[in-house]
Amino acid sequence: MSSSGAATAAATLKRVGVRTRGQKRRRGERDSFLLWDLIVKNDDICFTHILPRLNATDLKFLYGVNKETRALVKRSTRAEDLEKGFKVEEMSSISTLEFVWENKSLWSSWWNQTWFCWKVARTNKLELLK
Repeated sequence: MSSSGAATAAATLKRVGVRTRGQKRRRGERDSFLLWDLIVKNDDICFTHILPRLNATDLKFLYGVNKETRALVKRSTRAEDLEKGFKVEEMSSISTLEFVWENKSLWSSWWNQTWFCWKVARTNKLELLK
């Protein structure tokens, strides 16, 4: 197809309302930025509907995302939850457990592998113990 034919085809598709994958992807990125701005820049929504639903472990992960979320958590009443240690029983996913297992520097001084495995077994997330 010649360049003029491609331009005509593109103009026709634009008039009809057909979007390319790239256009859809760019639109999705813009929508996700709008959602992110809603979460990070509207304290009343975040403090009322999002932060109260997070356990201390999830709050620590949110805190670690970027500068905006660190500032958000510091502005909230949940900032003191950051000082508490990780609780294996609060970890709701295998990926969270894997992160803590791989970052043993985050463990309390009295934790060891036996204790960690015992706590994981009590959560019934035995996939990590394989």
